[in-house]
Amino acid sequence: MAETAVSFSLEEVFQILKKETNLLRGIHKDFSDIRDELESIQTFLKDADRRAAADEANTNDGIRTWVKQVREASFRIEDVVYEYLRVIHVIATEIRDIKLSLSLIKERSERHSRWHDPRMSSLFIKETEILVLELPIDELVGWLLKGTEEHTVISVVGMGGLGKTTLAKHVFYSEIVKSHFHCRACIKVSQSYTMRGLLIDMIKQFCRETNDRLPQMLQEMDEKSLISKVRQYLKQKRYLIFFDDVWHEDFCDQVEFAMPNNNKSSRIIVTTRVRHVAEFFKKSFLVHVHNLQPLLPDKAWELFCKKAFRFEPDGHFPGELEGISNEIFRKCKGLPMEIVAIGDLLPTKSKTAKGNYDDPPSYLKPCILYFGVYPEDYSIHHNRLTRQWIAERFVQYDGRTSENVADEYLSEEVRSCQVHDLLHEVIIAKAKDLNLCHFVHGRDESGTSRITRRLSIDTSSNNVPKSSNNTHIRAIHAFGKGGLLEPFMMGQLSSKSRLKVLELEGTSLNYAPSNLGNLFHLRYLNLRSTKIRVLPTSVDKLQNLETLDIRDTFVHELLSEINKLKKLRHLFAFYRNYQAGFSVLGFTTGVLMKKGIKNLTSLENLTHVEMSMLKQLRKLGLRCVRREHGNAICASVVEMTHLESLNITAIARLEKMPSWISKLDYLIYMRLGVSNLKDDPLRWLENLPNLLKLSLWDNAYHLKKVSSGIKALENLKVLDFISMPTEFVESIVPENGPDYQIINHVPLVFVRHWIGPKVSDYKVRSIHSSSKDS
Repeated sequence: MAETAVSFSLEEVFQILKKETNLLRGIHKDFSDIRDELESIQTFLKDADRRAAADEANTNDGIRTWVKQVREASFRIEDVVYEYLRVIHVIATEIRDIKLSLSLIKERSERHSRWHDPRMSSLFIKETEILVLELPIDELVGWLLKGTEEHTVISVVGMGGLGKTTLAKHVFYSEIVKSHFHCRACIKVSQSYTMRGLLIDMIKQFCRETNDRLPQMLQEMDEKSLISKVRQYLKQKRYLIFFDDVWHEDFCDQVEFAMPNNNKSSRIIVTTRVRHVAEFFKKSFLVHVHNLQPLLPDKAWELFCKKAFRFEPDGHFPGELEGISNEIFRKCKGLPMEIVAIGDLLPTKSKTAKGNYDDPPSYLKPCILYFGVYPEDYSIHHNRLTRQWIAERFVQYDGRTSENVADEYLSEEVRSCQVHDLLHEVIIAKAKDLNLCHFVHGRDESGTSRITRRLSIDTSSNNVPKSSNNTHIRAIHAFGKGGLLEPFMMGQLSSKSRLKVLELEGTSLNYAPSNLGNLFHLRYLNLRSTKIRVLPTSVDKLQNLETLDIRDTFVHELLSEINKLKKLRHLFAFYRNYQAGFSVLGFTTGVLMKKGIKNLTSLENLTHVEMSMLKQLRKLGLRCVRREHGNAICASVVEMTHLESLNITAIARLEKMPSWISKLDYLIYMRLGVSNLKDDPLRWLENLPNLLKLSLWDNAYHLKKVSSGIKALENLKVLDFISMPTEFVESIVPENGPDYQIINHVPLVFVRHWIGPKVSDYKVRSIHSSSKDS
């Protein structure tokens, strides 16, 4: 795995040399041109000096001024040359020292025996893998649905890898349990958490499940106010709350006041590795405890063979693999999740020893290790992750867009998986060993190592380093809302900083530092869901910036300096506007931009920004589109021949689908909301050969019958209709719907329709095509 660390540096050096070669050649040519120019006027200067000395009174003032300017320019050239020579000398000395160091390292390695390079084994477990072997599902379901009306805790206890979370999730998401409770929430706790963060997450999940509006100023509430909100919400409801991976014994004391005992048979599920955690809940709750145990040897071996040799005849291992199979099985120690993880991996391996040392491919290793930057149980959207990979230059260019290559790296298999807790620890250990990342996730890790490339800070423990002017750092990732980031950031933003990635989404950052422009090498800047109100004017110095995300902040207008960022490829922005009141869009509003956005010739992704003309866009999102914007939008979008994703929210003013939609040949996703279309939009989409997903929501179009135009969209994978009348829904049901044959080639069709006057009075129905299921 050591070559992974070297590959980071080599790839970066190669890219820099490739890009800077022409510039360095140009510098030498510029010096040569300046020399020739000075030589050509040197004779004139000598003559001018001689004449000025002989007849100073009659010397032309213009000539005297010109001579002065030339002399000053020559002084500047002299200063630049000396500075250039100084820098070259420093660089040359550093390179000689590095070459000598590498030579000594090579000599030492040759004096010792060849070392063994261990390979990382399987890193991912499928999220959809439901392991039911020997798990007490019926017992847990009985505790949830039957028994006393008092609120009760069901605690699942056991060491990591036994399947505690798998068991609890299987029960939590089962249909019989879902239908029994009025509201539910699934909360990740882990070792580092804040009570305030848990309460906010809980409220969001409650509101999302019942389609209720989030409380205003939720992010600004203190812990006491949040507890009151939760108690008020749960007061008359039978609730089910699942706290996953609880470590601290005092957790019960922190959450009990938020869980009212309303005598409605409410339940709380807790998974933990610590036996005493379950005991502590007995102070305030009725508690049922189930202690999970490792599988018995026979059952464990049965599961191992079923997973590892499922493609072999009769499911038995080949004779030549008996020894290695027994050794691997022994190390699993009867832990079901370990067996599933290794069992899913083994069928893909070569039967020779060499196969174990050839994968994963070298270009994927840095991407895999990057998962260790994030805290345990942290969820990240795949687009956000791949943009960070691109900024770090982990993604190799092969003629396609970097995003397409990164999506290929993050295959559909990996995208639906999560890093298991135990394997996450393996990744972190590898990252530390290679000095790829320093972790500040605990009270004893506040300092940074001598040389590290990435810094991962969990601010929830209030352990943000006071300062760390470490010019070796290439990426900073901060998580949580605790601690003050501003003093730390000021130390990082020196003129010598080499930061490429600055990830501060969801932190307590109150303002963007004024010297942000010092980060000349910065490629990725994420300030989403922070409290910043304005970007500093120095942002125009970020000439290598490729991604800027300021969504869900208080920035309502972008500076004209943004238009100078010629390499910017992704710009995301909308702001919180509580004064405007709540609407179907929540409290978010698109931001304004100064004239000159057309200068951003590299821009491919623009979301919720008022636009002008950008022909190269691949993804476009517009909010608050009104009738008066129609001509400008049409004139711009019709030129975007590479557009792949279009998301328009129109506030009930777009009554007719524009004809230029049919010219967007590359369009694969379209989402249209709050537009109140009066004609059939699908007739304009029939000629879009690459359209994969179509979503019409909240009064986008009141369909009473299915358009036959859907039949022409042969590649369509997902149809999403929201706010449809009952007769429309009945027309496409598989059993006897007269229009079902029109949509039966689409694998997934989702329909939500209202059944009452309240916002929460709706039904969601998913229709799976019978032709695709067979």
